[in-house]
Amino acid sequence: MNTAKRSSDVVAKMDHVLHEMCQPLTVLRCRLELGMLRDEPEAMREAVRAGLDECLRLNGAVASMRDVVRQAMSIQDAMQPDVRESGSYK
Repeated sequence: MNTAKRSSDVVAKMDHVLHEMCQPLTVLRCRLELGMLRDEPEAMREAVRAGLDECLRLNGAVASMRDVVRQAMSIQDAMQPDVRESGSYK
């Protein structure tokens, strides 16, 4: 696979993960705002619980992004000439 195709694949994966993060962020914000509007202790507790659940979803999306970045870095490193073998510096 050529470099342009690999870069395109990485960008597409990142775009997908970033898109997937928008929904839990919206839910998080709405839940917390609703909890504040009701001004009841139980409503606020429920909003915090729901917000924490959405945070877990976001953590999963961030972990996916890290994996994509690490894969891209591994590909990039594999394509770089080894300084020890070539006798030159990067």
